[in-house]
Amino acid sequence: SRVEEQLADVRDKLHERERHLDKRDDAVTSREDQLAKQEKMVESNQRRLTEKLADVDVRTKELENLLDVQRQALHKASGLGPEEARKMLLERLDAELSHEQGVRVMEAEKRLAEKVDAKAKEMLITSIQRFAAAHTAESTTSTVDIPSDEMKGRIIGREGRNIRTFEKETGVDVIIDDTPGVVIVSSFDPVRRQIAQLALTKLIADGRIHPSRIEELVVETTAEVEKLLVKYGEEAAQEVDIRGLHPKAIQLLGRLYYRTSYSQNVLRHSIEVAFVAGMIAEELGYDGDLARRAGLLHDIGKAADHDTEGGHPKIGADLLKRYGENDVVVHAALGHHDDIRVDMPYTRMQELEAIASGFAGVHQAFAIQAGREVRVIAKTNETTDESAAKVCRDIAKAFEEQLTYPGEIRVTMIRETRFTEMAKPGREIVQRALPGLIAERGIDLVVCNAENAASGSGYTPKIHAELMAAGVDAVTLGDHVYRRREVLPLLESADNVVRPCNLPAEATGRRWATVRTKDGAHQVLVCCALGQLFMKPIDSPFRAVDAALAEAPADVKVRFVDFHAEATSEMQSMGRYLDGRVSAVLGTHTHVPTADECVFPEGTAFQCDVGMTGPHDSILGRRVDRVLAATLTGVPHSFDVAEKDLRINGALVTIDAESGRATAIERVMVNEAEVEHRLSGEIHAIVRDATKVFVDAITRREEAAHKIDIVTLSRNGDTSQLDLCQRTKIWLGATHGFFVAEHHEIIIRLETFHRFDSERLGKAPRGLARLRGAGRKVEGDAVGAALGEQEATPRLEAESVPAEPLSFKQNKGRRQGRVPTEVDFADRSKPPQPKAVSLGRKEGGFREIVLCRDGL
Repeated sequence: SRVEEQLADVRDKLHERERHLDKRDDAVTSREDQLAKQEKMVESNQRRLTEKLADVDVRTKELENLLDVQRQALHKASGLGPEEARKMLLERLDAELSHEQGVRVMEAEKRLAEKVDAKAKEMLITSIQRFAAAHTAESTTSTVDIPSDEMKGRIIGREGRNIRTFEKETGVDVIIDDTPGVVIVSSFDPVRRQIAQLALTKLIADGRIHPSRIEELVVETTAEVEKLLVKYGEEAAQEVDIRGLHPKAIQLLGRLYYRTSYSQNVLRHSIEVAFVAGMIAEELGYDGDLARRAGLLHDIGKAADHDTEGGHPKIGADLLKRYGENDVVVHAALGHHDDIRVDMPYTRMQELEAIASGFAGVHQAFAIQAGREVRVIAKTNETTDESAAKVCRDIAKAFEEQLTYPGEIRVTMIRETRFTEMAKPGREIVQRALPGLIAERGIDLVVCNAENAASGSGYTPKIHAELMAAGVDAVTLGDHVYRRREVLPLLESADNVVRPCNLPAEATGRRWATVRTKDGAHQVLVCCALGQLFMKPIDSPFRAVDAALAEAPADVKVRFVDFHAEATSEMQSMGRYLDGRVSAVLGTHTHVPTADECVFPEGTAFQCDVGMTGPHDSILGRRVDRVLAATLTGVPHSFDVAEKDLRINGALVTIDAESGRATAIERVMVNEAEVEHRLSGEIHAIVRDATKVFVDAITRREEAAHKIDIVTLSRNGDTSQLDLCQRTKIWLGATHGFFVAEHHEIIIRLETFHRFDSERLGKAPRGLARLRGAGRKVEGDAVGAALGEQEATPRLEAESVPAEPLSFKQNKGRRQGRVPTEVDFADRSKPPQPKAVSLGRKEGGFREIVLCRDGL
């Protein structure tokens, strides 16, 4: 019965399976029917689509034919070809949409500017978040544990032999003090310190401490540490996924494991830089592998600081170049402290500037913002506001026609008129004193360092003209050479202005110049250079001067070098370096004259600093109160130019023209008192001669005119002019009369009369002499002494003669023995109150002298 039940269960399961299979068979059959129907629908739709496509092709051809017919009809009606019509349409669209384009461009630029900062911050934050390195600090000492203090004596050894051997082999200092249980190893070289620490630990564990064992263990430990260095370098390269490093580079990377900088392990710092640089490069779409390589190796020069001279950027760049690294990696090591000058050709920007500078009326052009904008400075005297606008449009059109560029270029035209007045105490003393100094000392050539001539900083064409008129033959400049942009055209055109020769080769101006002496008989080479110590980074002045001397004509024997340096040691080094190769090396820049003038054994004159020409009562030419206020308070003040106690400082060098060797050098210092004394003496002589002629004419009562020939004494040495003192004074006596004035054009007319009749006063013949310049008041006693008189002559003070011309006329109300006069302005618009000047009769001499603007 049990078997029957099992058979019955099996039969039921089989019947159930059959029913299930029947259902699946029915479903499959239904699915096949549906697929057949869908296939028929697809075929039907495909036929309809094919028919429609054919119909569309026919209709398209018909439309194209109709369009061709319409185009031909339009061309015939308008008289324009297809290209001409298209161009006209585009121009109309550009004109209509130009304003909208400008607005959209401005909006886009504004949105971009807002996004740039946010994007940069996001990139940096993301990079830092993705990698955060640990920072650890290490010291310059390491400690070694010892089992007992008795071990200290064994380490020291008999008479200190062990410790001396250990220090000699390892190059470290071993410090053994009262600290229990430790010995200190000290060294600034972390690799040596590590070797010493491991070697000492081994010695203590071994127990055999004597010189031979020390030498053996130090050699063994050094080899182990060298292997560790390679291991650390390879692990660092693997961590940042860098391959193909030179074995020496790997070993140097390992040495960085033992170096610290600003309390951070240098190897970990390099790994961190590698990761951050790679992430930023990938965010910007650059080569991340190359950036990581540059970041990992940028500080590799620190591993060789003790073996090679120079800073670690240069050492690292030299090593990487030797190991065949990519130029980008070498540049990263060399420039990661921003101590190299960017010297890349910006051809496109130069083309923009060249095109703009070629237009008439353009003074200078500058391409900025990576060539997106060109700023053009117009020549004020050659352009107007209207013509400047036209030039601006022409420049923009030239850019469109001659250059291919993405985006837009904005052209900005700048036209301005400036009026500038500058303090000039230094130039004033030069103009007053230099001509007389040249004549008195027989000077053949004057070289002037004028870098601070323009109100204490810079140089301008106007100042150049003033110095040339005063007698300067050549001008050298210093580190303020480009402080004023007006100097650039002068540097390009003047053949006697020299800029420092160790500036970059592209800098405007001459590196050296040859100038002739005042008599034209000899040529002199003039050169100047900037120092390096305590000044801005610049090329070597020694090599630059060598190059300038090599370029100069060999037949010019007399050679002068102005060394614009700060450090005395560098100045003296330059003098010794050029001894026998130049005639003189004179220092400038520090403003204070030194007392070390000498002629070196090979014939080169030298002085560390010739000093400053200008106000001596100052701090380096600036007002004392201003400099002290800024120094004591820390608050910035305007350093105004001082104006008191003017002096000329310099050096007078005597040179053999045939050999170019200096034979003597002398310090020169001329102050205001000496200048005034010299001028006063010449004024006395002029007044004496004029007075004698005047007295002789009156004594003889001659009718003929008498003209005085006055010796030339002036600022520029080519006119008969002399400045006298500002306050007018009149000295009157039996034999002479005169007045002295400053900053006014003074005219002395000599009057002689047929007879002393006041009615003929206005008809008298006249002789004329002019005096103008810059001197001081001449007192009556001095004048009397100049004329050979024993006592001072009586004098009458009168008001200063004004700058406007005056005239005089006779007063009808005459009295016996007197001729009252009326003094007034030639311009009658503002007549002053009448003033009378009357002088009593003088027996045996003249009757009266009338003073007015027009004469005596």
